[in-house]
Amino acid sequence: MKNRIVCAVVCALALVFAAACAAEENGFLPNGTITDNLESAEDVKTYLLELPEPGGLRLRFEYVTGADYDVEILRPKDDGTLKSLQKTNFDYDRDTVSGTIAEQTDKLRLPEGTYYVRVSAYNYSGYRNDDYSLTALYDAEPGEEYEKEHNNVARKAMAIAGNAGVTGNLASAEDVDFYRVTMPGPGTFQAIFTFASTGDYDLEVFRVDESGELSRIQYTNMCFSGNTQTGSLTRLADKLRLPAGEYYLSVKAYNYVGYRNDDYVLCAYVEDESGLPAEREFNGKGAAATGIDLNASVVGNLSSAEDVDFYRFSIGQQESARVRFTYVPRGDYDVTVYEAKADGTLSKIQYTNFCTSREAVTDTITGSADGMTLGAGTYYIKVNAYNYAGYANADYTLAVVTD
Repeated sequence: MKNRIVCAVVCALALVFAAACAAEENGFLPNGTITDNLESAEDVKTYLLELPEPGGLRLRFEYVTGADYDVEILRPKDDGTLKSLQKTNFDYDRDTVSGTIAEQTDKLRLPEGTYYVRVSAYNYSGYRNDDYSLTALYDAEPGEEYEKEHNNVARKAMAIAGNAGVTGNLASAEDVDFYRVTMPGPGTFQAIFTFASTGDYDLEVFRVDESGELSRIQYTNMCFSGNTQTGSLTRLADKLRLPAGEYYLSVKAYNYVGYRNDDYVLCAYVEDESGLPAEREFNGKGAAATGIDLNASVVGNLSSAEDVDFYRFSIGQQESARVRFTYVPRGDYDVTVYEAKADGTLSKIQYTNFCTSREAVTDTITGSADGMTLGAGTYYIKVNAYNYAGYANADYTLAVVTD
């Protein structure tokens, strides 16, 4: 049994070696053209293609109308076998002025290295003995401003700098592109995405949880159903406030219909708030509340309609105090004050809804809750959206002021 397995492996490697040797004789350069033909319906031609630097690759294939070809791009694996990266069927049976047609494959972004291109007849009825021409359309992209494949899983995510855009593309409807961004300190994080206006993308942000797995913290569907004067569109995801650490972004097609092979540009806009009085995520529970001082403002924001922000302050002796809240006019917020009880539970002592139905002269509105007489102790404030319609992603400012 062992000998049969060894023999099978040797035979497989011999076939790959034979294909590679044939390809060595039929190699072609990036942006070069090779003209050839299939001698029979069973004939398969393999060509060697060396990419000197990472970059974008399309194949241009010119063939006689009525023929039916499969053109495949492969790369060698560590075990000597070939892995298929892309397979394109070329079949044109509509009327054309000439007897030939030229079409292109979807763009692949590939690392530098050795690749093979394989041409075969799709089936017996589609076989033609006529010549075809194959051209490797290649653009070198050595810089860090371009996506570096293969980044279709998180552990191979391409590291990108905050506030620096990266140009990428989806090679197929199933392709997923992962990127990794490092937050040097706590602060704001906002994805900016420029894409073909006919595309439909899913953009997700993840953090690494305690078990080392990715935990999604934001999902945004990037699409455009209206008219636009240009072929591209730029959209912003909602702003997140995040602790220092590593975060992952993934880009994929929403579905087959929404898939586009066009380039997109992704930027993670990051602002460090290490030394600023700002909300410290993740503060969605009282136990993780952001500490604030009396008579000092803190800036925060809701990253989604479901987000909840908790703050904690302490009073050493009885004080008269009130909550002051500055927010954008389109927002509708619930601000609730709790007292910490001896058993660790929170008891609600005040609820205030901050919203306005009037047209505002300024970009923000400042409101104050009713005054409270508070004894010595620890208190908590919860900020959340009143409902989905009233959710606003803009910054708000919160303060507890004493009278």
